[in-house]
Amino acid sequence: MKVQLQLFGASSILAKEYYKKNKNKYLITRYSSSINTGKNIDDFFYEKRKNTNVIFFSHIKKKPKATIPLIQKVIDHCKKNNCQLIYISSVNAEFPKQSRYSNIKNICEKIVADNCFNYVRLGIVKSIPAFGPYKALISLKTKHFEFNFENNSIIYLTNIDSFTKCDLSNIKKNITIIDNTCNLNSFMKNPNAIVKLKLGFIIIFIRKLSQIVTLPNILDRALTLTAFKENHG
Repeated sequence: MKVQLQLFGASSILAKEYYKKNKNKYLITRYSSSINTGKNIDDFFYEKRKNTNVIFFSHIKKKPKATIPLIQKVIDHCKKNNCQLIYISSVNAEFPKQSRYSNIKNICEKIVADNCFNYVRLGIVKSIPAFGPYKALISLKTKHFEFNFENNSIIYLTNIDSFTKCDLSNIKKNITIIDNTCNLNSFMKNPNAIVKLKLGFIIIFIRKLSQIVTLPNILDRALTLTAFKENHG
């Protein structure tokens, strides 16, 4: 009999990739507001079998803080139905002051750990075709500009295959899947660049501003991408 997996937040590209590569290996059910139109979380858990593995992919972009009560509600259902929960997190969760995204990931990890469940940390997911933050970085490299950040900014990369090959039905401890770490400026090097733009001081200003006001998502993700080496050391 196939192991059962429930993908929560299944409309994300990462969840779709995991489903596509593993739909024949596991018995997978999926939940998201777009896939399960008209059904809430209570309906989803009521309909599905108990004693399964719930993989939590959700991160609410428009209202990031809403992710916190959402994961708590899913955890409550998991404990009630004897399900195991795996939270798909980010390596940036270790550094909550980096950005709002990092802070939300950090809080969710603590909630998961406090309830005796586990999480999987990923870097920027690298794939062909590219999506998400990796796509944004690649698109910048194809322009006639070279963007320079702080000299000690680094990025962590996770190959999509390294994640989709991970057996999420058998996670017994917190794990981190990182395939490569590199200097952000080296990654962004563009030999075809006509103009070089130095963004270091701008990023520092945005980082300080983020401690005072809530930034738009695009700026918050910029902070997440431009991690300080000392913050990761």
